Amino acid sequence: MNKYTIRPAKKADAAPLLELVQALCTHTGDGIEHFDDDRFLEDAFGDDPQFTVLVASDEAGQLGGYTLFFDAYEPSHTARGVYISDLFVATHARQAGLGRQLIAAVAKDAKARGRSFLWLVSPNADAHPFYNKIMDVSQALVAFALTYDAFDALAAAD
Repeated sequence: MNKYTIRPAKKADAAPLLELVQALCTHTGDGIEHFDDDRFLEDAFGDDPQFTVLVASDEAGQLGGYTLFFDAYEPSHTARGVYISDLFVATHARQAGLGRQLIAAVAKDAKARGRSFLWLVSPNADAHPFYNKIMDVSQALVAFALTYDAFDALAAAD
């Protein structure tokens, strides 16, 4: 079994990171028809990063997984926290504890920056038993999104 180190993603990780992100999109049924490699890499590593990515890297530099997160705020608790948008462990690296290690690394980063909670929403039913072991709150959730043409139309409305 490979030993993995959790570390911040680097520009040099671009190609394998893009493969992992697209694998997660496909696995969860999100598809990749709207995915733009260049935009993702600019948002991750450009002058104004929009999120943080941690990767699990083995001794040879192969990525076994990643997590993508950004700051959040919960007014009902007046609490600063972190939203985990993505958590993915590649098939070849599963059962090595990487999911837990990645979440723990996000928690450590968040705590060091004065944050007090993590949250995520997962459509991946296969991962729910794993999340139930780590997370202390589980809620039924109905999510809504405003995207593409509908987003543009509402943003342009008077």
